[in-house]
Amino acid sequence: MKKFFIGFGIAFLLALVFQFFTSWWSLPIIIGLVALFMRLPIWQGLVTGVVIGFLLWGGFAFWIDKQNAGQLSARIGELFNGISGGQVILVSAIIGALSGLAGGFIGSALAAITRPTVMR
Repeated sequence: MKKFFIGFGIAFLLALVFQFFTSWWSLPIIIGLVALFMRLPIWQGLVTGVVIGFLLWGGFAFWIDKQNAGQLSARIGELFNGISGGQVILVSAIIGALSGLAGGFIGSALAAITRPTVMR
């Protein structure tokens, strides 16, 4: 369990930094690499990816929404049949969670595949 929290912290900090300087696709890559190199079990990679993706993308969407007084999310909401700004932020967070889930799963699955087997 200690490895899970260390991997979660490293992935969160790296993804946070990389989200400022790179594109949206850096999130699943960072989470996948951390899950691979920390050799997280698949369920831990999935949980790490979902939580980090939801928090970061939801947090960034909320932060951007507050910077422009909700104008951008309201206009985007009008494009999608009039959903509210809060729902736009929630949709962004869910998309981030799915993106993180994919990265965490792929990284953990690669770690499981490349794990050496013991011959008896």
